[in-house]
Parts: sequence; structure tokens; C-alpha cells
Amino acid sequence: MPMTTTRRTAAAAFALTLVSLSASAQATDPEMTCADYLKTVVASGGTPKTGDAAMDKMAAEVDAKMKTYCTANPKEKAMDAAMKVMGG
Repeated sequence: MPMTTTRRTAAAAFALTLVSLSASAQATDPEMTCADYLKTVVASGGTPKTGDAAMDKMAAEVDAKMKTYCTANPKEKAMDAAMKVMGG
């Protein structure tokens, strides 16, 4: 059955929600700095794979943006960084 525009939009919104959760899941403490976030990422081994190639690719891209941004801005709050890299 072909996907309608509405279903595609809903699927894309759901995918973006999951990707945003992968970045923000490690940055749940509102006081966590980017430096602390980077330490947490190293200790946790990064974002787990979902098995969906497109989702895993988007999550990897968000993770890379977070790492780049946080490396350049270690004193910024990780939650603020997550919002910036995700376009918020």
C-alpha cells in the first residue's frame, strides 16, 4: 500500500522525535554542561542502534553535531546545545 502524504509526514515527525530523544536522552540534567555531556557520551558508548538504517543515520548525524558543538562550547548547557543542533 503506497504511503500518503499525511502518513509520510507523520512518519517523518515520529522519526525526528526519536532522533531528538537520542541526543537529549544523555542530556537530561538541565545543569549538565557540554563538557559533562561529552564525558557521558564516552562513558556510555554513544547512541544505541535501532536497526533502522535511516534512523541510525539521523541519530549519528545529531550525535556528530552535538559532539562538534559541545567541543567548541564546553561551558554551555547541554540542553541548550541539543536545542541548537536540532534547530530549536
